[in-house]
Amino acid sequence: SYSSIATLTGRSVHRFELDVNQDYQINIQTLDSVYQEAIDSGRNPKILILNSPCNPVGNISSKEELKLVAQWAKEKDIYILSDEIYSLVTHDGFTHHTIAEYYPEKTIIFGGLSKHLSLGGWRFGMAILPKGDESISLIQSFQSIAGSIWSCVPGPIQYTAILAYSGNRNIDDYIKTCTKIHGIRTHYVHGKLSSMGLTSPKPSGAFYIYPSFKKWSTKLEKMGITTCEELSTYLLDHYSIATLPGSAFGDDTNNLCLRLSTSFLDMETDDQAQKILDAYSEENDPKLFMEKHHPRTTLFLEKMRKFIAEINE
Repeated sequence: SYSSIATLTGRSVHRFELDVNQDYQINIQTLDSVYQEAIDSGRNPKILILNSPCNPVGNISSKEELKLVAQWAKEKDIYILSDEIYSLVTHDGFTHHTIAEYYPEKTIIFGGLSKHLSLGGWRFGMAILPKGDESISLIQSFQSIAGSIWSCVPGPIQYTAILAYSGNRNIDDYIKTCTKIHGIRTHYVHGKLSSMGLTSPKPSGAFYIYPSFKKWSTKLEKMGITTCEELSTYLLDHYSIATLPGSAFGDDTNNLCLRLSTSFLDMETDDQAQKILDAYSEENDPKLFMEKHHPRTTLFLEKMRKFIAEINE
């Protein structure tokens, strides 16, 4: 979305590759190299966009990583737009840290309701702006854009936001419960896919898995699959498995990566979601919780296992 918006406003977009060998962490040398190439071509990048916890990978930027990026951004005197909409969805003791801790003067934090509150479709965005004189012009720009494009957030969502940000203990408990369920579901699926031979970073946040099929590229080519788009389409057409190709996130289409989301299966309706919440409160064993109460997740894993068997025929 960010690249599309930048293009619509006539801005140039310069992508830098994350370090695959370090679970898609930011490599400062790679970032600086892309920045210098942009400068040398007559461009003048002014904004660095970050996303942690990350969609599509599911990783969380470490404090050390953020400190390095913050120092680099200070030296270049550029703004950071930090998309932290998954900040409350973290797993296994991992903690989200905002880069604003290290570069408060030029960091804009984006967030919203839809992820940690399980309110997909309830599009309420919020921004935390840096203090100082520049923030006044930023606020005016935000108001101008909002007034010209969507005018205001729908009334019901406004009232929901007031309650959500009011510091309600029941809501806080609900967020913690949902986050634990996301962690169990995501790690269970990740473990099963890993046992099938798929490689992907173990998610520490959000509810996404980003497996690579590149090790089977030769065999996939014999099946007429050479890009992640073709791979995604094949899984949908032949196995009814819905994924997003890595190219949708700027990844090289030949890397054959797909984004899988664990947030929806077996919770497609309000009744199903309530059954999962009830089962979680009654079942202490994560493995049994998954095996006894997630039939569609089990079906997905069976289909993926069949697909990998087809590749290896």
